[in-house]
Amino acid sequence: MDTTKLIRDLRGEKGRIERAIAALEALSSDGAGPQTTRTASANKAGRRQMSPAARKRISMMMKKRWAARRKAANKA
Repeated sequence: MDTTKLIRDLRGEKGRIERAIAALEALSSDGAGPQTTRTASANKAGRRQMSPAARKRISMMMKKRWAARRKAANKA
């Protein structure tokens, strides 16, 4: 296998990929370049809200779990 030819081919492919990326960035809605990642507020928008009753039930369950762990740790 001729590594020189392989490297030349890979560099050519890299150039084609970079041109394709630049073209796609130019087509973006704002035309300002690469798209940014989602912000924290955008990620929170799709989160489900927990009801107060569910929050209280989970809180009580966790308190029981922590109490059991403390009790087991004291025995050991």
